[in-house]
Amino acid sequence: MTKLRPIPYTANQETHGLALAADVVYTSEIAQIDRLRERQAAYRASLPTSVEAANREAISVLSDLIEPDERGGFLEALHLSIALGAMIKKDGNALGCVGPERDAAIFVSERVSDALLQVHGELEHMNTALRTPIGIG
Repeated sequence: MTKLRPIPYTANQETHGLALAADVVYTSEIAQIDRLRERQAAYRASLPTSVEAANREAISVLSDLIEPDERGGFLEALHLSIALGAMIKKDGNALGCVGPERDAAIFVSERVSDALLQVHGELEHMNTALRTPIGIG
């Protein structure tokens, strides 16, 4: 007869600790997973099913990304990255950036700003390209 042994720590970790979790924890996790799966299914069901509807949805999302409004988001990140670079260049010492740390911070902030500016240009291009065939703005 095989001697019974407890589940090893590594085996429990393979289930993210749920194998040995108390029943209340396990059922709570399963309930949360079920809610998230239902939300994802509802989201997927809400997606457009025609090319025209998909284009209109894409245009709406792109417009929200590239047009400034009170919600922040992409343009806010772009503006903040540019402001951060200017702050570091102007007075990096006040921010705790000196010497090589200041140079590295300037490099990173400039790379982030450059990347966001490039993405902004591509988003504007996609927005225009999607609007043209269906005669929107």
